[in-house]
Amino acid sequence: MEAEAVRASRLLLHVEKTPGCWYWRGNVSDCGYGRVRVHGRLRAARRVAYETWVGPIPENCLVGVSCHQRACVRPGHLVLVRVVRLSLFQIAEIAHSELSQSRLAMAFGVTPRHVRRLRRESSLVS
Repeated sequence: MEAEAVRASRLLLHVEKTPGCWYWRGNVSDCGYGRVRVHGRLRAARRVAYETWVGPIPENCLVGVSCHQRACVRPGHLVLVRVVRLSLFQIAEIAHSELSQSRLAMAFGVTPRHVRRLRRESSLVS
């Protein structure tokens, strides 16, 4: 418990709190994502913030932010995003199926938005 409190206070040293987001002001990648060194290893600031203030991150999940600000580490803005891997066969099946977007999304464990995107992108290639 004491180690978690130390990690939380260390993280806060690099955070600028605003009424909306908590901006990471420490080390930042070329793409604008926060990074922090933990036990000698460089890690994503979002992941460390999530583990510190929210809880463990399940396997096959990424940590995203609902505000779409790359440097945000505010606990209320951190969301888990499940990683789904589809085979080329499954992608082709989605792209060319006559089933509704919502049915395909449920069948393949993705969102209707992903189905729409796969269909749109495959129509550009066909």
